[in-house]
Amino acid sequence: GDCTPLMEAASGGHVDIVRLLLLHQADINAQSSAGNTPLHYGACGGFKDVVLELVMNGANVEIHNENGHTPLMEAASAGHVEVAKILLEHGAGINTHSNEFKESALTLACYKGHLDMVKFLLEAGADQEHKTDEMHTALMEASMDGH
Repeated sequence: GDCTPLMEAASGGHVDIVRLLLLHQADINAQSSAGNTPLHYGACGGFKDVVLELVMNGANVEIHNENGHTPLMEAASAGHVEVAKILLEHGAGINTHSNEFKESALTLACYKGHLDMVKFLLEAGADQEHKTDEMHTALMEASMDGH
């Protein structure tokens, strides 16, 4: 594949290896061909300690992958509330949306049916009137998918 060792360590949740690679100047914001950074992989996997290590070392929390998703969107889509908290505390935009489909962390969490994530994002100030490119609000996304 086209993943760096840091991406592999992050996607496996291996915080000690992440730390070691960062000590040896691994590129913290390197992107795979799909546009994913180590932070995308850690967020998607729900690895709080990996995500914290990366953001504490200056990982860019707002890089979009080829789907237009930020690490926060990946965490929201996978239902990882603790990871979402860490990302928001380190400057992730709660209402940042993907370029093509205009998805947000909230619309993705609704679509996937992650109730705890939806509650968390609403309490954290997510815009529930934000519309995707198909003009669906978060509520519509949730109801259309049977949640």
